[in-house]
Amino acid sequence: MSQLILILGIIGLIWLYILFKRKPAKKEKVSLEMVRCDTCGVNIPKSEAIGSEELWFCSEEHRT
Repeated sequence: MSQLILILGIIGLIWLYILFKRKPAKKEKVSLEMVRCDTCGVNIPKSEAIGSEELWFCSEEHRT
């Protein structure tokens, strides 16, 4: 019985060592540059905006 407890303890220590040694996944920094819709003035992320460097729109309806 004591051998089983010893083996489980060693396995637990190895598992803890591996768990804490693992480096956390690197999170990419996402830049959410905001632009203003030229028609309604709503601020939206540039990645979701429609348009060009001069004029930005929040939807296709506001583009026309």
